Amino acid sequence: MSVDPEIMSQFQLALFDFHGTSSQAFELFPKVWVATEALADREASSRHAGLDALVELNAARYSPLVAYMIFTRIEDPDLPLRIKVVNTLAKVLLHDETGQFAPEIVRQSLLSNLSQLKSGQIIGILEAAEFEPNLEENAAILLKANCTAGNVMADILVDRKSPIGLRQQAANMIARVGFVEAIPSIERLVTRLETRKNGQQSYLYSQQELGDEIVLLPLLRSVLSILLAP
Repeated sequence: MSVDPEIMSQFQLALFDFHGTSSQAFELFPKVWVATEALADREASSRHAGLDALVELNAARYSPLVAYMIFTRIEDPDLPLRIKVVNTLAKVLLHDETGQFAPEIVRQSLLSNLSQLKSGQIIGILEAAEFEPNLEENAAILLKANCTAGNVMADILVDRKSPIGLRQQAANMIARVGFVEAIPSIERLVTRLETRKNGQQSYLYSQQELGDEIVLLPLLRSVLSILLAP
């Protein structure tokens, strides 16, 4: 069965929102599809090339579909790529250098995806921010869109099996975003660590013997101070 070219053209354009953008955006289609397809490639270098092309074309700001495809790489095993993903998605939610925001349909679609972040995806963002400290601001923008992120990060923070670096990053993000729902968990952890530390102060225990997580104590106190501030 043949398909009316005009109908197909209208269908394709519906995947993009060009309201407020230049007519040059219509020239993006071939490059966009090739670059988007590369995001699913097995080779990290191909995924990098695909994402770099989409960033250069600013395609994520035009298309909910492209923004979604980039969102699917938020747990990519390649950390440098994951950092690019976080930066790219955050910029979709911010205004550009001219003060213009992405079309509402693009922003709302991305916010909807972020609101459904799973624990593994939240950990993926935290790991990226731990790997690249300058990423914290953009990581916070994404995590702020998820109402369960505070509780997920509180669980990570109190989990003794989680790496210390990841727990520190969870604490940083809780404070930066202002997830006050994490306060009870942090208070319990502070009490536990202070009890252990004070109960063993009379003995000549090394830091290692006290436990690695004791290093979290100053950070936890600082986080609580921020969250409890009026």
